[in-house]
Amino acid sequence: MDAMDKTIRMAGDLIGENFDRFSEEIGNTALFTNEQVTLQRSEKTGMATFHLKKQAMMEDFIDELAKYLAVEVLCAYCQNDGQDYKAIAYSKPYQEEMYVIVMESNQHGLLDDISVVFFESMDAMLEMLEKQFHQLKGKGVEVLEQQREKVFYENFI
Repeated sequence: MDAMDKTIRMAGDLIGENFDRFSEEIGNTALFTNEQVTLQRSEKTGMATFHLKKQAMMEDFIDELAKYLAVEVLCAYCQNDGQDYKAIAYSKPYQEEMYVIVMESNQHGLLDDISVVFFESMDAMLEMLEKQFHQLKGKGVEVLEQQREKVFYENFI
């Protein structure tokens, strides 16, 4: 296991602990399974996927997640007549924990798992978030929540 794999594993454990605390805070200690976290790695990022014990509604979940993990919600939207949902939240990069939480559903907002992408650099994190942010413009989606662009960029100054 090299340094990036160790970083992903440690960051995944940290997020997992926060998810456990989050589960307890919202009164659902059985929110996440005890299955091993699924890890994937690319050149600039690592991703951990956390599996839910039972499906959860994204709309109910995203605000609570932001509250208990102190992340910023970049956007939440649906398309295809409400069948496909997606939400993106991120840590503030100056917290030295650079990660993005991605929630996707093609089951009318029901979540089975949550993915967390970890970054080695602020530039890589900003690049991913900018792509997500700008995809909403003219995409024909119903935006449920979106951070103001000015506030978004202020988080990276």
